[in-house]
Amino acid sequence: MQENSSEKQLDTLARMVANKKVIPFLGAGTSIEFNPSWDNLIKDMGSKVDLSHLNTQDTDYFLNAAQLFENKFGRKGLCAFLRSQFQISEFIDDKGTADLMLMSNAFPITYTTNFDNVYETMMKKYNRDLNVICSANDFEKNTPSPKTLIKFHGDYNHPDNLIITKNDYKHRMKVRSGLDIMLESHLMTNNLLFIGYSFRDPDLQKIFLELENILAKRSISVYMIAFEYSDSLQRECNKYAITLIDPTKMFPGKHPKVAFQLYLQKLNDRSQRLFSSTQFHGLFYGSVPVKGVTNMEIETLSRNIPNETFDNAFSEFEHLYSGSIQIPKDRFKTVSEQIGILCNKAVNSQQLQKIATYVSYTYLTRIPDKELMFNNMIDLLKGANRNNISGQIDFMSYGSVLNWEVPDPSVLIAIMALTCSDILKNNELILNHFPDYLVTLSEIAYPYCLLPNDLKEFTEKWLTKFHESAHTPRDSPIYWQHHLFFELHQNIRARKPTDDDISILRKLINQRK
Repeated sequence: MQENSSEKQLDTLARMVANKKVIPFLGAGTSIEFNPSWDNLIKDMGSKVDLSHLNTQDTDYFLNAAQLFENKFGRKGLCAFLRSQFQISEFIDDKGTADLMLMSNAFPITYTTNFDNVYETMMKKYNRDLNVICSANDFEKNTPSPKTLIKFHGDYNHPDNLIITKNDYKHRMKVRSGLDIMLESHLMTNNLLFIGYSFRDPDLQKIFLELENILAKRSISVYMIAFEYSDSLQRECNKYAITLIDPTKMFPGKHPKVAFQLYLQKLNDRSQRLFSSTQFHGLFYGSVPVKGVTNMEIETLSRNIPNETFDNAFSEFEHLYSGSIQIPKDRFKTVSEQIGILCNKAVNSQQLQKIATYVSYTYLTRIPDKELMFNNMIDLLKGANRNNISGQIDFMSYGSVLNWEVPDPSVLIAIMALTCSDILKNNELILNHFPDYLVTLSEIAYPYCLLPNDLKEFTEKWLTKFHESAHTPRDSPIYWQHHLFFELHQNIRARKPTDDDISILRKLINQRK
């Protein structure tokens, strides 16, 4: 019963995220892998300021400690200390699950009470535009951007807007800030999602008090994905009608930190699957900044598309790889496998053509791996057989995939033979028009006679076997190849495949033995 309830809750939240009806509010748990714990931060403060007389059980313990630090070293000294604790120079994906999930879901507006620069460093790494707001005045300084990070309590680079000491909070509670007004306007049409808070966060109760008036005016849903669940946190959330999500209920037996990350991953997978709107920024519409694609986004797509319909799977694929993109080099194979999955899912010529055309004209053309390209050409051809296509696929348009101008005519005939061997060995049904389509392709391919003897024998063997198995009255591709060779020979324009092409073709043949 509990599992069904957790799944239903997750589905509700995922739909809100997919429909961009959620304002995320990030807590310390989202950046815990990069930053010191509150206990360690207090310990470091205590090495510079005497905190022995403070009551460690006081809910304002951290605020009082920060106040003493500022009293001794000034605002400038406090900010320098925070910078030394919270500033990172490099974003490491394995440590930033929550931040990557937020970037993947493309939230237009994100709020945080964190002082660190983790989110900004991640966005810079993947070349995503981001406006950072620490006060309402910052809106006047920033250029328009599809994404905005609002630091609700400022950071160490904005001393005047930093909310960290006892005096800071006293002033905050007396004066309604521009950020309060801004959040209220954002919540007019959005729900609120707290991510990564626990009862140990020193400013948690203060945040709830700050937002109490705002939330009282809005009939919205408020959720919190706890970094570390506790009964105390549950009671605090109950006061403000906040739905508290305990990730360990969905992942029993897991450490709270692990359960938190797994829950975010599952939320990301489901919201991406539900995400319906796509944007295609073509390469021919002016200068487009190169967007980095993360390992998390690629893995999410790999988990989602096997169980989706073609339309949904292609929609997710198109959304991730749209426009000018940069894919991690070690993930080229995964992207190629995703293309293969889409080819297998295609149920008509229009869908197959959609794959060929889209992949051909996106920045997937920047993947410099011919072996992956050859495999995808085979995937596309096998899809053409399954979908009874008769010359409807513009095969040449597919050729620019993975940084190759066109399917090299000197190896296309061998690619056809590899496809035929796969179809026959897997006992796949040969549909009526596919053999005719192969003949059409053979007429634009350079003769197999130009291949080395071993490849030439392989090509003739499988094209002949396929032609005989298809029982088609039309002449075989081999006949047209001989005819073509005569014409090419007469015109002296035939060229041999490169050594690299031959090596790859031999590797693909050996993999099929």
